[in-house]
Amino acid sequence: NRIMMPEETPQMFSDFTKRYYLPARPYGYALFRLYFHLNAVGVEQIPAAGAAVLVPNHSSFLDPPLLSAVVPRVIYYLMLHHHFYHPRFHWLFKRLPCIPMKRAGTSMSAMKTCLDVLEHRQTLCVFPEGGISEEHKRQGFRHGAVVMAMKTRAPIIPTALRGVSEALPL
Repeated sequence: NRIMMPEETPQMFSDFTKRYYLPARPYGYALFRLYFHLNAVGVEQIPAAGAAVLVPNHSSFLDPPLLSAVVPRVIYYLMLHHHFYHPRFHWLFKRLPCIPMKRAGTSMSAMKTCLDVLEHRQTLCVFPEGGISEEHKRQGFRHGAVVMAMKTRAPIIPTALRGVSEALPL
């Protein structure tokens, strides 16, 4: 059972990601800084190398691009299956470091992919609320990030995003 390196998996780290995602980060940062008055605090607390699990609050569809613009590493996002396969955005998500999972039950393939990401010393982002809506927030936090961090001994990085829901409300 060979674990694939993220670079070997087109969905995980495609040419699109290398050519556009990485070079676009400074432009994304500048856009968020100028248009939304972004103020990033504590980014230096995120390890420059090695496995890490970011666990931010989730209040807007802007959360992933904002994190990608601020964090100086590639972030692999665990995302809902129905967003990943959305007809308008699937062409983009399949080229970015996104890991689709179904909400109901446990997605073993998504969990294995997340563990592969961490075992290859990459950064994984898991929104523990499981979604943006108030309904998801009332259901409490999901425990997948903790389980994956414990299995791989990756540090959990609590991340607070404030004001993002005002920038792009639902």
